Amino acid sequence: MNFSKQMKSRLGIGLYAAGIAIGLLIALFLTWADFEAAFFDAALKADETMEGFACPLAITSNEIAQITTEINNPSERQVKTVLRLAQTEGSVIMIKRLEERLEFSPGQTLQFSWPVQASDAAWGRFIMVRTYMLGSSPLPSMAGYCGILLINFPYLTGHQALGLLVILALSLVMFGGRMWADNTIQSAQAAERNSRLLVAYVIVVAIAVTLSAFAGWAIAGLALLINVVLSMVILAYRASHS
Repeated sequence: MNFSKQMKSRLGIGLYAAGIAIGLLIALFLTWADFEAAFFDAALKADETMEGFACPLAITSNEIAQITTEINNPSERQVKTVLRLAQTEGSVIMIKRLEERLEFSPGQTLQFSWPVQASDAAWGRFIMVRTYMLGSSPLPSMAGYCGILLINFPYLTGHQALGLLVILALSLVMFGGRMWADNTIQSAQAAERNSRLLVAYVIVVAIAVTLSAFAGWAIAGLALLINVVLSMVILAYRASHS
């Protein structure tokens, strides 16, 4: 009976740790993709960020997704300029370059989209994209970039694959944490304290995943570093008290 509870306790903490590891790996690869893209074809400097530029966070091996951008001319003047796109084509050396000549009427918004697929990924891992619009008074020069993670899952989209991984991580954390709590012999005070620590750790990892998806690589990288240091402290503590 005691042996069975001990095994369940160990299995529970193992499942919890597996869920945490999946979350950290998601944050790591999304942050890494954004980091690589930040320095891809970055010779030209722009006055402003291209706010309407958007890419998928990830694509899968059989998926063809779309990179989109939306540019507005808020002035009362007609504007002529050039929009350029650079994208990896299976390598950081082989770069696909496209150019669109733009002509804006006053108040007009132009929309563009370009396809992206698994064969575009450099190192079989990341697709890097950068857009640049030349400044033409009264519009400033604008640029945007993104890194797209390639996930080798068939039959799903990249966002579906990421969603399933997040659900798997949360399920492992919740189920494993509950199994550990139900089968670990500890006082009521210790059980409450440890449960709060487990929940707090999950929240910290969730913040890192969220930042890796929606913030720049520098902020996401800092959050990821905090998670790694926290993980090392926890492992060291458990090793010294085992």
